[in-house]
Amino acid sequence: MRPMKCVLVGGERVGKTSMVFTYANSSFPQEYIPTIFDNYALNITVDQTPICLTVWDTAGPEDYDRLRP
Repeated sequence: MRPMKCVLVGGERVGKTSMVFTYANSSFPQEYIPTIFDNYALNITVDQTPICLTVWDTAGPEDYDRLRP
């Protein structure tokens, strides 16, 4: 399986965690939970190629700007 990494970056409360949570769990989170850092491992198929996608979810507040490129 081919490995790929994706890093989610962006401002506070824009939906980074909700987006990856919804994709990974097929349900939208019912409450807001602030994220400092989290990662998800997803097995997906793109053009009949199996891929192990690792998604890194970063924090949004300005205090964590140093974590973003």
